[in-house]
Amino acid sequence: DLYKLITAGAHGIVTSNVARLESCMENKTVFAKNSLVRPINIIGHRGIPHLAPENTIVGSQMAANYGANIIENDIYLTTDGVIVVMHDPTINRTTNGSGEIEKMSYAQLQQYVVDYYGGYREKIPTLEDYFKAFKGTGVNLFIEIKTQNTAIVPKLKELIDKYDIQDQCCVISFHLAQLKEVRTHIPGISGGLLTAVTSVESMLQTTSQWNTTYNPGHSGLTEDILEDCSYRGVSMWPWTLDPSSLFNEYFAMGTWGITTNRSDFVQNYVERLYTTANSYTVTVGGTKAVTVRKETYSGAVSTTTSAAMYVV
Repeated sequence: DLYKLITAGAHGIVTSNVARLESCMENKTVFAKNSLVRPINIIGHRGIPHLAPENTIVGSQMAANYGANIIENDIYLTTDGVIVVMHDPTINRTTNGSGEIEKMSYAQLQQYVVDYYGGYREKIPTLEDYFKAFKGTGVNLFIEIKTQNTAIVPKLKELIDKYDIQDQCCVISFHLAQLKEVRTHIPGISGGLLTAVTSVESMLQTTSQWNTTYNPGHSGLTEDILEDCSYRGVSMWPWTLDPSSLFNEYFAMGTWGITTNRSDFVQNYVERLYTTANSYTVTVGGTKAVTVRKETYSGAVSTTTSAAMYVV
């Protein structure tokens, strides 16, 4: 029963025999070093900006194809009330035009394209474009409210309700005023506070007050802090980690999700393992060779016969 609970991915197990549970978890015959019992979420930061224009549908779909199961984007409100996706408050850096987004209408913004050296010429997308593209796909959206204009939140609620997509959305922001508006208008939606690592006590107080996850810059986030917050029901979602030993270090820590510009980095990482049969006959004290199906973050499936089942 303990092995069943551990491998189900339980966040915690209540037991009167701690020593027995520890012996199960520390059994090196069963669990290899750095074993994880839950897949790590991969968050495509603005899509996959080193391969396709940032904050565009084409770039976001590419990130998902490589292995991101969450796409992060940034939103502003036009003068005529349309929610558009772009990181900067102006279109100067990423398009062939210039000007402040929130001083322009949607029609004005559609005159320009997101320019990119790879030959892409994408129109500035709306959040509605994202909902149309990802509704029902299994890919979730981290919607970062970049603007400080609180009028965007009722518009966001309207759009979420229209597409019935609340279960695929998490609203994140650096602005506490915006998270307060989100709690007023969309109280049941998942929310995340973008901030820095502080003391565990402070992080617990903040997340309790705003009913959010904690989404810090990765600097200062240690395994001890991650564990302490996890025990108290607070999930941590560090940003932004690109291919490096540090990325793998946070991955192996078992954090809830990692924001990265390079979701292609994990395309061949194994996300899930399945045995090809539901039951096996094994003698006590013996082993049985089994065929295991591996599924990577990018969805590639292969099988291996180099696995063994033990009766413990």
